[in-house]
Amino acid sequence: MVGSPLWFVATSVSGVVGWAVAVLVSIFLFPPALAGVMTIACICVGTAQWFVLWPYTWNSNRLWAMARWVALSAVGGTIAWWTIILIGNLAAIVNEKIHLHPLYALFVFFVGGGIFGLAQWLTWGVGQVWSLAWWALVNAFGWSAGGFVGVQVGRAVFTSLFPNHLESIMLGWEEGVHFFVAGAVAIPIYALFTAVGLLVVLWKLDLPRGKERT
Repeated sequence: MVGSPLWFVATSVSGVVGWAVAVLVSIFLFPPALAGVMTIACICVGTAQWFVLWPYTWNSNRLWAMARWVALSAVGGTIAWWTIILIGNLAAIVNEKIHLHPLYALFVFFVGGGIFGLAQWLTWGVGQVWSLAWWALVNAFGWSAGGFVGVQVGRAVFTSLFPNHLESIMLGWEEGVHFFVAGAVAIPIYALFTAVGLLVVLWKLDLPRGKERT
């Protein structure tokens, strides 16, 4: 199945590039600004993913479906990141160190991934309820696993490179390194989960590449 490996490569490359741009723009801004510029990263990912999905859609519907997929990726990703930040702020009221707990990353990224996947799959409507639920779950687990590993690796790299760094409400280049490493590790893991998920969807819907959809 050609689509699944291409999906992994396209999502990984576009995701890391988009994430790098988002982090670069966010340096010296307040941390919540990262969620705003994540719209750009989500557009990059959504566009790259669509070119993998392109052969599996009807010719007459391709451009409109592409516009919806990219737009819903941007909207879903932005909502997902603001939701993660909101959960973090609310959780910090109870325990300001809760974000250091390993289960925290698993939970918040599971929620964020579910929102992102649900938004993306609304491109096709709600006719295939199982595929909508499947894509939301695949994204939830992909974001959760990727976020968990990325956060741990990013934190380890950050503390080893900048052991005496003082926390600030502003984002400096040190935090930029931290966030970039975390994202660069997390995104390929998310891409792998969704590549496998796509393989299942294409198999279940029986969509041969370049045949029935031309």
